Amino acid sequence: MPSTIAELMEIQRDFDARHATRGQSWAQGIDEGHIPVLLELTVALAGEVGEFANIAKKIARGDFPLATGKLELGSELADILIYLLKLSDQLGIDLESAFRSKLELNEKRFSQFRTER
Repeated sequence: MPSTIAELMEIQRDFDARHATRGQSWAQGIDEGHIPVLLELTVALAGEVGEFANIAKKIARGDFPLATGKLELGSELADILIYLLKLSDQLGIDLESAFRSKLELNEKRFSQFRTER
C-alpha cells in the first residue's frame, strides 16, 4: 500500500500512461505552452468538489443519513485526490512539501486557537 504522496503520484502517472486515448496524453506536463491542460484539470477538479458538495447537501437536508452517503463521499474524495495528484505532478509541484509549508504557516497563523491535548 503506497504511503507517500510521491508514490500515489507515480501510481496515477502509470495509470494515465496506460489509458491515453486518441493520441491524447492524460499526463501532459503543464507549462506556458499547455495552459489549456491546466484549465481542463482545474474544471474537472471543481466538478468533483461540486459532486462531493451535492452529496453533503443531500445528507444535510435529510435525504439520506450520513452512513448511507459515506461510500459516495469517499468515492468523490478519491476523485478529488486524483485531480490534486495530477495537477501537482503535471505542474511539477511537490505537493507534500507544499502541504508541509502550508501547515507550518497555519500553525503560526492559528496558534492563538491552539488547545492543549
